[in-house]
Amino acid sequence: MKTLFTRLTKFILALALPGLLALLLSASAAAAPDTTPWFTVTSAADNNTADSQLTLREALLVAFDGTNNTYGLARPVTDTEKNLLSGCHFQGYEPDHWWIDSGCGLNASETIAFYLANCPCTIAPTTALPFVASGTTIDGYSGQPGASFNTSQNGFNANIMIRLYGGNVANAHGLDIGVNVTVKGLEIYNFDGAGIHASSGGDTITGDIIDTNAQDGIALYASGNHIGGNTLAARNAIYQNGWHGVEAFSGSTGNQIVNNLIGVPADNDNATGNTNSGISIYSSSNYISGNTIAYNGNTGILVLSGSQNNFYNNSFHDNGNLAVDLGNNGVTLNDSGDGDTGANDLQNFPVLTSAVTNGGTTTIKGTLNTSANTQSIQIDFYASGACDSSGYGEGATRLGYTTVATDANGNANISFVPASAVAAGKYITALTTKPGAGTSEFSKCFQVTNGGVPTPTPTPTGCNTKPAKPTLQTPKNNATVKKQVVTLKWNAAQCATTYKFIVKQDSAAGQPIEKSPALSVTNAKTKTLSKGHTYFWKVKACNSFGCKGSKMAQFTIQ
Repeated sequence: MKTLFTRLTKFILALALPGLLALLLSASAAAAPDTTPWFTVTSAADNNTADSQLTLREALLVAFDGTNNTYGLARPVTDTEKNLLSGCHFQGYEPDHWWIDSGCGLNASETIAFYLANCPCTIAPTTALPFVASGTTIDGYSGQPGASFNTSQNGFNANIMIRLYGGNVANAHGLDIGVNVTVKGLEIYNFDGAGIHASSGGDTITGDIIDTNAQDGIALYASGNHIGGNTLAARNAIYQNGWHGVEAFSGSTGNQIVNNLIGVPADNDNATGNTNSGISIYSSSNYISGNTIAYNGNTGILVLSGSQNNFYNNSFHDNGNLAVDLGNNGVTLNDSGDGDTGANDLQNFPVLTSAVTNGGTTTIKGTLNTSANTQSIQIDFYASGACDSSGYGEGATRLGYTTVATDANGNANISFVPASAVAAGKYITALTTKPGAGTSEFSKCFQVTNGGVPTPTPTPTGCNTKPAKPTLQTPKNNATVKKQVVTLKWNAAQCATTYKFIVKQDSAAGQPIEKSPALSVTNAKTKTLSKGHTYFWKVKACNSFGCKGSKMAQFTIQ
C-alpha cells in the first residue's frame, strides 16, 4: 500500500508536472505495481469532464465500472486525472487519453478520499449521484484539510468539511449504496429521498451528519449493517429528517445501531428531532445500544414487526410519544404468562414496587411475569427527572442492570442497587430483555422516596360512584397551534383513578384517529398530527365504577 507521503507526492506532481509524473509512475509501476485503488477528489463541482480535476461523480463512476461506456466514466482520462486515480492500470496511446483496463472498477474496493481547498465545501448534484459500488469507502476525513473526528463524550463536535446538498436534485437519495460500503466524514442533507439508501447490506456508516432529508435519514433494506460504533469518532448525528432517523425494513436483520445521536442535533446546530420516530423496525435481531434518542416527533424506538430486537444502554428523553412502542399502538399492558404475540413477542415489562433511597443507597424492587422457567432475563433500570405523560418511561439515564430467572409460574422477583444513589423525586423505569423475544416497552414510572414506599397510582378513598367529568384545559377550545405534537391537559376529576383521551380529525362525528391507553396523569402528548386540519378531543375519567367523559373541544394546527 502506498504511504501517505507517496500519495501526496503524486498529487502535488499531478498538478504541476503531469508529464513527468506519468513517466515516473510508469517506471514505479513496472518495479512494484500498486493494487490498492485510492481516488482523490479535488473539485466540489458536479460534472464528468476531461480536465485537471476529479469530482465525486467521476470517482463514483470509475469505482463502479472504470472508464467503460455502460456504467463507468464513458471516456478516457487526462494525465492529471490518471494520477488522481491511484491503483488503476491504464493503457493509452497519446497524452490525456488513458483507458483503465484493470485494477479498479467493478467492485475493486476503492477508497474515495478528498483534498479540497477552502472548505467546508458543498457538493450539490443536479442529477442523482451514481450508485456506490460494492466495497467502496467514501472517506471525508482522510487527507481533507480541516476535517476532524468527533471527540465529545455526549455531543457531536466533528469538523465535517464535505457536504452533500440535495436541494438541486429532485426525487433522489443522497447516496444509494451497494454491499460492504463505508461512508464516513460527510454531511448529507436536504435530499428528497433518504440521506443514505442502503439496499445491499454489510454497510458501515460512521462519523456523519445526516439531516433534513425528506424521507429517512438512513434506510436499511438488507442485513448486517453497522450504524455508528463503539468509539467517539464513529458516532453519527441523525436528526430533522422527514420520516425516521433510521428505518430497518423487512429483511434488514442483524443491524447494529450503536453510540449515535438520533434526533439530537450536532453541536452548534439549533435543529430539531426527526419528524416521526428515532428508529423504526420491521425486522429481527437488531442490536441498539449506547444511543441518545431524543426530541423525535413520535416514538424513540418503534418496533412494528420482528423479534429479538434488543435495546441496551440507550438514553431516551423528550420524544413525542413512548420511548419504546411495540406495535405502534401506545402502551401494551402485560398479559399473564406473556403468551401474546406481535412485535418483539410483546414482551412483558417489569412491574416496579419500590424505589427507596436511604443513607446514600437506592434499592429498587419489583416483579416480572413472563414465560415459565426462563433463564438470563435482563432487567435494565433508568432514572429520569420526569415521567412520560403516558405514565410509562422514558429513560434518560441508565443506572445498570440485573438478571433474573422465572419459576414454573413465570414469576421472578427483582431487586437492584445502582452504583450511585438516585435522588428522591426522580423517576425509575425499567425494560425487560428476554432471550428469543427481545426488549419490552418501558415499565410504569416509580418515584424515588426517602425511606418510604409510595403507591405508583394513588387510589381515591371514600368513592363509591363514577368519577366526576374532567374539564379540558389546553389547548383551549378553538385554539390555533403550530406544533404537530400537541400536549393535552385536563383537570384531575374527583374519584378518578385513570384517564383516556381520543382525538378525531376534521369532524366531531368521525372515527377517532388516536385512542390513548389508561393514563394515571392529567396530561398527554398526541401522535404527530397534520398541518391544516382541525382536531376534536375529549377525555374520560374512570374508576372501578365506570367512566364519565368531558365535553368535546377542538383546535387547529396551522
